[in-house]
Amino acid sequence: MIHPLLHLIATKPQLLGDHVEAYAELVGAEVGKTSKMWISRVVFYAIALFLLSAGLIFAGVALMLWAVVPPDNMNSPWLLIVVPLVLFVGSVGRVYKMDLTGKILGAFGRSGRMPGTLDSIHQLACPDEKTLYLANLYASRLDKWVTE
Repeated sequence: MIHPLLHLIATKPQLLGDHVEAYAELVGAEVGKTSKMWISRVVFYAIALFLLSAGLIFAGVALMLWAVVPPDNMNSPWLLIVVPLVLFVGSVGRVYKMDLTGKILGAFGRSGRMPGTLDSIHQLACPDEKTLYLANLYASRLDKWVTE
């Protein structure tokens, strides 16, 4: 007596070909999806590296401006901290709270995609000293952080 599977393969070999073809399509789709994910990840890491280097450049410029121009003569001295900070937040996934002298008062957040983490910040809004809104691009959400 022949096993039913062997009997089916012997009588209808096209079914085996269809089955192998379906698995090949499935593997092709998974490889395509995975390659797109890796390409987007590499692009995001390249953007993060660019933002980190641009943040370092702007931080250096801000330090030079701070050394040359007295803070009393500046219209908005806080911009010297905020502009590099936005670039750093986009690259490292962490937010640092500083005063106008550059002293770090606190830090929060860590890199990741889960709630309570930061990943690819592309917008920042600060309505007051204790509230911060961060638009998280890769996680597709808006986070509200309240500091003390």
